[in-house]
Amino acid sequence: MLKTGYTKVDNLLIERGTGLVTHRQFRLIVTVKKYQFGKDPPFVSSKTIAKLIGVSERTVIRESLKLQKMGLLIRGKGTKAEWDFTPLFERLRQM
Repeated sequence: MLKTGYTKVDNLLIERGTGLVTHRQFRLIVTVKKYQFGKDPPFVSSKTIAKLIGVSERTVIRESLKLQKMGLLIRGKGTKAEWDFTPLFERLRQM
C-alpha cells in the first residue's frame, strides 16, 4: 500500500509562481520540497526527483540549471546536493 503524507507548499509559489517558472519547474520545486524537513534546504538526488515526476534525470538537471541561471535556485555540489530555493521565494515576495 502506498504511504501518503503532506508537502507544505508556500502560497506565494501557488499564487505568483506561474508567471515566473514553468509547469515542469513548479512540479520539480514541489517534489523537492517533499524532502524538506524544518528550515534547512532539502537534500535529494536528481535521480529520485526524476523518478517521482516521470522525467529523465537529465531533464531534472537541465531544469535545475535553468532555475540556477535565473537566480532562483542555489545547488550544492555532488549527486545528492542541497536544493536551496531561498532566492525564488525572495523574488516571489517582491512581485
